[in-house]
Amino acid sequence: MQQREVERSVLKNIGGAGIGSGAYINDEAKLASGITISGGTVIATGGDGGAGIGSGSDVEATEIKVTGGVVKKATGGTDAAGVGSGANAKVSYIMISGGTVTAVGGANGAGIGSGLAGAASDIYISGNVAVTVTAGTDGAGIGSGKNASVDNINIYLEYAGNLTVDGTENGAGIGSGATDTVSEATNINISNTGFISIRARGNGAGIGAGLNSETRDINIIGEVVETKGKLIVIAANGPAIGAYAGDVKNVNVLTDATVNLSAENGIAVGALNGSSASDITIIGDNICGAKAEDVPVLGTVSNSVLFVGKTYEVYGTATIRKSTHIKSRNNIRITVIIQADHS
Repeated sequence: MQQREVERSVLKNIGGAGIGSGAYINDEAKLASGITISGGTVIATGGDGGAGIGSGSDVEATEIKVTGGVVKKATGGTDAAGVGSGANAKVSYIMISGGTVTAVGGANGAGIGSGLAGAASDIYISGNVAVTVTAGTDGAGIGSGKNASVDNINIYLEYAGNLTVDGTENGAGIGSGATDTVSEATNINISNTGFISIRARGNGAGIGAGLNSETRDINIIGEVVETKGKLIVIAANGPAIGAYAGDVKNVNVLTDATVNLSAENGIAVGALNGSSASDITIIGDNICGAKAEDVPVLGTVSNSVLFVGKTYEVYGTATIRKSTHIKSRNNIRITVIIQADHS
């Protein structure tokens, strides 16, 4: 049976999701769950405070799945995610495993994840999907909205998979949004044999934390496959991986896929603006650091091992604490001024 094409556009749904629940009003809606897109063509626009696909304002969202079809555009209203939760609401378990998805967060909301002040957890993107994400101002592309934490983001693309993330001011590309309070981005895992492009803007990290947020437990892994994956991360004032004005701990880049990490005015890996970074390990044959000569590769890091592969290139200035070691597996080119910090 041929699936019928479905077009849904909600333009004036005040507080409600385009597809999902309405806003929380007099105990009428408390949870949006069990939303599955498996075919057809979908356009969904949330009202003010409502997600494109997910929950309305102040309503928790869980179990949102896209397994096939074309989500031509899922757009969140102000303070809401494109796919995920509305304003002031948490989201758990978003899975995109098939089809094509374009998600756009509203101001302060994530493209895929949570809205303003709503925690996000358990986000999965896998397979041969085609996903394009644009963050709302101060929200993450994939992760949490402004003033919220995120835990457990998992991206496992296969060889034909494609993920493009465009951050906006101060939120991370993948991780947490900017914060005025206390928040963190934890357990971000990327295993890629497809193509991933992440662009962060303002003071947000490409992968990790938004402005004033902390991050820990970031793992980028990969195996040797016939078609190697490619990960390109470009930051503006923040790090490609890490945090601006927040501490960074336990970053592991362990992959034979191609990884290009760069920042226009920030750093490739680590922490900025007086924050600390520790336990950073980089191992791989096709990893390239920041290319601009006046851009440092690392922030101040400790307890770290930079075990670099044959094509690793670093430029600029790095501040290395005495417990950090630089090792080489093959011939590499290092054009970098090491400023030893013996404190």
